[in-house]
Amino acid sequence: MSELDIVSAREAKAFIAQGVAIIDVRSLVSYCHGHIVESISLPGGRYQLSFLTAQQGLAGHRALLIADTPTIAYEAAEELHRAHVVVVGAWVTSSEGFQHAGLRTTQVVRLNFCQLASHLKTHPDITMLDVRETDETHHMPLPWPTISAPLSTWPQGLPSLSTKHLVLSISLDPYRSLWASWALSQWGFSQVGYASEQ
Repeated sequence: MSELDIVSAREAKAFIAQGVAIIDVRSLVSYCHGHIVESISLPGGRYQLSFLTAQQGLAGHRALLIADTPTIAYEAAEELHRAHVVVVGAWVTSSEGFQHAGLRTTQVVRLNFCQLASHLKTHPDITMLDVRETDETHHMPLPWPTISAPLSTWPQGLPSLSTKHLVLSISLDPYRSLWASWALSQWGFSQVGYASEQ
């Protein structure tokens, strides 16, 4: 692959209207802060795009890339080309760009522990997954009812959950919580978030 078209917001919307797959290769943090509904998150070449696209069944399909920078878009396009995905172009933008273009977006809810305590008073139906390892939960239990789901056991150890209510991943480490909420969003949970001390 020698060329990649960097497309405008108008061109991107036209591709989306045609029903092409939307592959978001922005960073994990960027994706969780705001992404197009129904987009597939593949955060950069460092996560073996070819393997992930095979799991998503994208080989032979047309796709529009969403990227933070042209360089990341080009690297991802090369990897996707090797995985037999037809990249029609790349839109280098942010969550603000999606909103300005009038596209439906969603984001991962982020709460610190103080906000979580307040949130639980008005939203008692939240499902909370404690994604810490078992030894960590024994040393420092959390003051709320949670389901133990250590991140190291996913997806095999993920309990059966309702997709109707907000599912929060909880850890003292914000990045681990963020990673867990990203995984939940990829597995079909429409309302996900994460909570950590900070």
